[in-house]
Amino acid sequence: MLTTARRPAILVETGFATNRTDGAFLASSLGQHKIASAIADGIVAYLLELERKRAVAPPARGR
Repeated sequence: MLTTARRPAILVETGFATNRTDGAFLASSLGQHKIASAIADGIVAYLLELERKRAVAPPARGR
């Protein structure tokens, strides 16, 4: 599904709406907040790691 993406991409599966426990969590404000926070934290961690790698990478040839 994401193999043709030209930019960093993610597919997030947070649970199954058909599962009673998952469905209740997904429908709740608390559950939605926890999921959104976890996704945002992951994006921030990715961006920080990307910046760290760029800071220590040797300069590209010809520059």
